[in-house]
Amino acid sequence: MVGQLMMDTTKDDLSLLPHIYSPETEYDLSAIYIDTTRLQGRYGTRNQSALTVKSNGEVCFYERYLDKDRWKENTVTYQIEMTTNHIVLAACTWIATAVVAARAPLVVRPTCGLRRCAPVGHDS
Repeated sequence: MVGQLMMDTTKDDLSLLPHIYSPETEYDLSAIYIDTTRLQGRYGTRNQSALTVKSNGEVCFYERYLDKDRWKENTVTYQIEMTTNHIVLAACTWIATAVVAARAPLVVRPTCGLRRCAPVGHDS
């Protein structure tokens, strides 16, 4: 389901666009998944990430990225022991920070315990 959502090419209604750039540009770039040709060349989505945390402590990190015109995918699922909702929040915060800091196709595999979350490695 995540992959399907991330590939959604449905564009926004013209009346909902922010009107900062030309209507054509905003319309072309308004979908979740973008693949268009601009004057400067091909432009579009290169990386997609999703994080889910279930109430039972199951955490799933999904990533899809473009590598030399080929899409590659990684999914990492793990379980965190939960004593309070704060642990889930801490795990989400750590993972979100790692994803933002990476700014590149990177899969982070956290190892979580009761009071800590730390990376154990990554795949490229």
